Amino acid sequence: MPRGPSLTAEAVCFFRAIENARPEGERILEDPFAERLLPRAWRPWVRSPLMQLGLRGRLPVGPGALQGFVAARHRWIDDALGRFLDAGGEQVVILGAGYDSRALRFAERLAGRPIIEVDFPATQKKKQALLAARVPEVKSVATYLPIDFEHHTLEEGLLEGAEHHQFEPDKRTFFVWEGVAMYLHPDTVDQTLGAVHRLSGSGSELACDLWSAPAGTTIEARMRRIGARMLGTVGEPIRFALTPADAASFFEARGFRALEVCESEALAARYALGKRRLFPDNSVVHVVRV
Repeated sequence: MPRGPSLTAEAVCFFRAIENARPEGERILEDPFAERLLPRAWRPWVRSPLMQLGLRGRLPVGPGALQGFVAARHRWIDDALGRFLDAGGEQVVILGAGYDSRALRFAERLAGRPIIEVDFPATQKKKQALLAARVPEVKSVATYLPIDFEHHTLEEGLLEGAEHHQFEPDKRTFFVWEGVAMYLHPDTVDQTLGAVHRLSGSGSELACDLWSAPAGTTIEARMRRIGARMLGTVGEPIRFALTPADAASFFEARGFRALEVCESEALAARYALGKRRLFPDNSVVHVVRV
């Protein structure tokens, strides 16, 4: 993991900002805070016609397809979170929150229920500074828990110093785990899922995304493999892979029942993306604790 703020977290925020800058009828996602939470170097590119053209996502490779998946993934998790809150869920934990704006966008629907953001300390510190400087008129309802997932367990973080973050074990909790698992060692993935299961009440839910290694010898597959390896050059290599076909049994073995596993093509169909293509190596999964 990097020692400074996560570059992939900044890229994900940029992709959400790009989506929000699209014409209203073309957006998958409404996130008016994403652009304001971006570090300064990214902001001039959000409304660049050249950047919007380059990220149209008409091919299943390249940054346009990845940007489309990030936006659809975020919307899909938003939809699941909204249903959870409407059904009386008690608290929300965002694992690896990055520059997530749900504590701002869902403040009214949370209606005072706790939302705890867990992330790498340097990223969290930078986000809080950006919130204070760029969104001073809106107070985030989140409480913050800095954790390096490779050196401290989620369980240690949530149980130690609980007076600072409002989390209560055994309550019905919604866990967001977005853009994180693929960068963790498999043992860390298991530890985190074990902690989620032990700390949450029956009926708690988790929504996350998955990555699976592209197979085949086509030029497209080779390009996708190269793209995945390039993440290692910014200190965030991919370490964990899981195919959609294996997801339900993987989570079942860890005490969860799959509510939905959604591949990129199904996401594109759900949100009527037309000619936009989503990165095919990514999928999303929504599970419930049993």
